[in-house]
Amino acid sequence: MKNFCLIRHAKSDRDHLSYGDFDRPLHKRGRSDAYMMADILHKDRVVFDMHLYSTALRAKQTENIFEEILGHSGLIRKSSDDLYLPSAATIWRHVQGLDESISHPALFAHNFGIEDFVHSMDSSIRVPTCFVGFFESEVTRWQDISVQNTEIIHYLYPKMFR
Repeated sequence: MKNFCLIRHAKSDRDHLSYGDFDRPLHKRGRSDAYMMADILHKDRVVFDMHLYSTALRAKQTENIFEEILGHSGLIRKSSDDLYLPSAATIWRHVQGLDESISHPALFAHNFGIEDFVHSMDSSIRVPTCFVGFFESEVTRWQDISVQNTEIIHYLYPKMFR
């Protein structure tokens, strides 16, 4: 069985027009939401062995907060340029390309890829910023994982807790 988590970056700061999309930092509320969500996962004893994240600033900052709260000495952290504004297919390729030594990865990325990925399993699920979705598949190898054998088993986002 394979399990993974998909996290949409927290709310970004759109107030500064001087920032390009790629370089937008987290908004104050985004930072607060990221800390809240990471704390919830920590209290639920969620442990990831890998963080794979977009190189865009807001995704890196979201990952940094999760690492601060949930990190441990064995955590593997890796960035990927193509998780910036990815398609659902790009996210699937990353999951399918994981090393078999990875058992509980978290991927930090952007819309609309994350929304398309989630909606391929359940179109009724809302996917706001700082969405955290947990996925499960009965396959035994990452390369065999697909939309046909994967389901979303749990999800949460900040508004559920405000």
